[in-house]
Amino acid sequence: MKINFLKKKTEKINLSIWIKLIIILGGLILFLFIFFAIFEKYYSQKIYPGIKIGNLDLSGKTQEQAIDLLKEITEQINQKGLIFVSGDKVVEIDLIAIGLTDPDLSRDLLRFDLENSVQQAFQIGRNYQDFNFIKEQWNALIYGRQIEMKYDFRKEELIKILKDNFHFLEKFSQNADFKINTNYQIAVVSEKEGYILDYQQAIEELEQNLKFLDIQPIDLTLIIENPKITKEQIETFIPVAQEIIDLFPVSLSFKGKKWEIKKDVGKKWIEFQFSQFKNLEENQKEISIGFNQEEIEKKLKTIAMEINQDAQNAKFKIDNGKIVEFQASKNGKKLNIEKTYQKINKEIIFKKNKEIELIIEEIEPEITTESANDLGIKEIIGIGKSNFKGSPKNRRSNIKTGATALNGLLIEPDEEFSTVKVLGKVNKKTGYLPELVIKGNKTTYEYGGGLCQIGTTIFRTALNSGLPILERRPHTFRVQYYEPAGMDAAIYGLHPDLKFKNDTNNYILIQTKIEKDDLIFEFWGVSDGRKVEITKNKIFNIVKAPKTKIIKTKNLKPGEKKCIETSHNGADAKFTRTVTYLNGEKKVKIFKSHYKPWGAVCLIGKAVE
Repeated sequence: MKINFLKKKTEKINLSIWIKLIIILGGLILFLFIFFAIFEKYYSQKIYPGIKIGNLDLSGKTQEQAIDLLKEITEQINQKGLIFVSGDKVVEIDLIAIGLTDPDLSRDLLRFDLENSVQQAFQIGRNYQDFNFIKEQWNALIYGRQIEMKYDFRKEELIKILKDNFHFLEKFSQNADFKINTNYQIAVVSEKEGYILDYQQAIEELEQNLKFLDIQPIDLTLIIENPKITKEQIETFIPVAQEIIDLFPVSLSFKGKKWEIKKDVGKKWIEFQFSQFKNLEENQKEISIGFNQEEIEKKLKTIAMEINQDAQNAKFKIDNGKIVEFQASKNGKKLNIEKTYQKINKEIIFKKNKEIELIIEEIEPEITTESANDLGIKEIIGIGKSNFKGSPKNRRSNIKTGATALNGLLIEPDEEFSTVKVLGKVNKKTGYLPELVIKGNKTTYEYGGGLCQIGTTIFRTALNSGLPILERRPHTFRVQYYEPAGMDAAIYGLHPDLKFKNDTNNYILIQTKIEKDDLIFEFWGVSDGRKVEITKNKIFNIVKAPKTKIIKTKNLKPGEKKCIETSHNGADAKFTRTVTYLNGEKKVKIFKSHYKPWGAVCLIGKAVE
């Protein structure tokens, strides 16, 4: 009886302990749940703890706060520029290319992608489709999580600036070669070892630093450059090379016309080349006789000027609401330089032929007169305008040249229009005039001033037409020609570009005109009933311009001073475009722009060294 009593009492005590444990466990779970709910609510619009971009801790920051912090740091980097060192030579490279007479040519060599970097940081720990988000949050809190800064920079331009400043420290290797005397006899010249600066390693180090916002002076190291072709490798080829030299003169022909290549030119063509084959081990090369591609292409480009004819698209002009044909379509022809070079190599070196027929390709126009006559273009679907008052002579000329190139062009349905692609090559041959630009620490001439007036105007036209904008980048600085801020589009080289898509299911005809200081674009087509609303630009985050920048130049007399640019405050700008389609669908897009503060720039003549 006593035993049963004790047994029941023990069971009662055990049950009591279990109940307490369950209550404690339940309370702990409830506490964790409440804590997690409070934690998630607190960080619902903030970056989770332990997350960094580069070395900058963004824990607890909203995306907007994080972008503001990164702006401060990246602006400091842009202001300080980059420092490269080799021995006693120290070069400070300004990250801004400064257009001396045209702000279109002022651009940054380095651009940080703040929004996408912060967006990536914000998304860590928010993969709610499975429970992986808890693991990400925990790992970030305990171990930290470092995001690499996203950026874009003009690598080739930077390498060129480095070579301009450090080339005198290098001594390039020389391959074994041959020389041809006045009697066209070949003699071998021995190879020579050299040394060059390792630009690639410096760029890789810079890229790594940029990812972590840690900009330090970068050392350029000299490395041995071994010749790729030795005397022993080419000696056995001399008889073959002599035989090829003796074939000249040779001729290039097309439709009965011939271009003779004499021995004096031929001896510049021939060279020893090396090729790497897949069946050989890495770095193994095979030497052969070949023709120098650069020399041959130089000759072929001269011939091409006599042969090439661009295909001519059908173009139209609107007059009193009607389409009037002013240019019929026409097939074009083009010398295929690459294939012709390969043919010359094969025909002369291996077949010993003395006459080679050029490879000419026929080019068909994209829009033929027959297909364009029934396009149904009947009304204006969008207008864009910009003002270039105060532009210098060369800039005005370039704007006119660019506008003329676009006038009358037809954009096909579903075509992705690229402003840069349509404008084509921008140089002296295509009718453009140069402007002075300070790049790195040197003054050079560049073409393309004024073309951002084209990019900006066509951007505004596409906006007002309700067309999808595929690519657009604002200028680095606010430019007077493109006010109000936020409504501009920079174009330069292949990138940045202004791209949009024709999603109207009808052809669009571009009409351009200049009225005094106004550049006006009109898109003609067929309205599909879409309505476009664009909010007024909001300008905020005003940043005062830095102190005047003094640049020493040889273009002025020693001590002479000339100020070429006034200061502009930095700012952010944004506006919203809403496109409402006939079926009630709406597409809303916010266009954001960030402009760096821009100090006045003055040149001062430096003493002759």
